[in-house]
Amino acid sequence: MCHIIDSEIVLLHVLNNNESCNFTKLQEVKSRLEEQFPNLYIDVTRKSILSSILNFPQLFCWNNKVITRAKDSEQYFSESMSLFSYTLQGVSNGESELIDSIEALTE
Repeated sequence: MCHIIDSEIVLLHVLNNNESCNFTKLQEVKSRLEEQFPNLYIDVTRKSILSSILNFPQLFCWNNKVITRAKDSEQYFSESMSLFSYTLQGVSNGESELIDSIEALTE
């Protein structure tokens, strides 16, 4: 069974540890996670990323070819991190291992 991790989840984790990111960084995270967890599909297509930015303007901002946190997003960001971390539960037998891997790759 294949599990899909949506782009907003990846963006939340990447931007939790970084000021900004670009498509290249997201593709690197995708490649490494899918290699480590073969039952995952990380959706970081351009369309998905742009959709996440449009759907969550309180969290993400497109700025000069990079994705950043939206201005004044700290409150939303901390609430969303716990919500989206919850959605990762059950993705694999080692969901804490998956969350740890995402965090390690995005530091």
